[in-house]
Amino acid sequence: MPRPSHRRRTAAPARDAHGHLYVLQFDNGVIKAGMTADLATRSNEHAKDAGRFDLTIVNRWSSEAQPRVHQLERRLLAVLSMMGTRTPAGREYFRDIPFTIARHQAINLHHTSRAQCCCGNCVDPIDIRRMQATVISDPDISGSHDFTEYKLELGCGSRIRTAISDPDFAPDSAYALRPDDDIEIDIDCRPWNRVWTTYVAQLPTRLT
Repeated sequence: MPRPSHRRRTAAPARDAHGHLYVLQFDNGVIKAGMTADLATRSNEHAKDAGRFDLTIVNRWSSEAQPRVHQLERRLLAVLSMMGTRTPAGREYFRDIPFTIARHQAINLHHTSRAQCCCGNCVDPIDIRRMQATVISDPDISGSHDFTEYKLELGCGSRIRTAISDPDFAPDSAYALRPDDDIEIDIDCRPWNRVWTTYVAQLPTRLT
């Protein structure tokens, strides 16, 4: 996993300075999130570091320059740590988070403050509404009768295990989804045991 090399790194923004947030995904599925004052130079450093480990950056997002970027980075890393698992590479690296979901949290950081928080530092992940996904497995009904498990592929290429439970579409959890069906889903961004709870917002055309 890419770690910062020993050569001189791009300087981080001062505590009260403007800077960019970024989210990357490597081809092994790992997400890296952070901040930088010099986006172009830092992007080149990321690519070189990935190459040292025979990895490639397959997805990337960055924000416009904004103030108090240290505070924003701290909030973003806290949110991601609630959804995924940090890797030994460091506090900015996470497994088990699709890029699309990590990017959504970064874009909507101003909505992540916990409603009952009195310190201003407590956060919760933001759920996603109306995301495109493709079914890539037959249903697994071996578990709870309250939901049906499928594997889905998201637009970013990430694949997730999902528990679909939506009485509006399937009162008995008997979804008629098949591999290659394109659907729209809402995602609860608090996975349990690496399974994401989803709700079908739009069934495939053949079922409507």
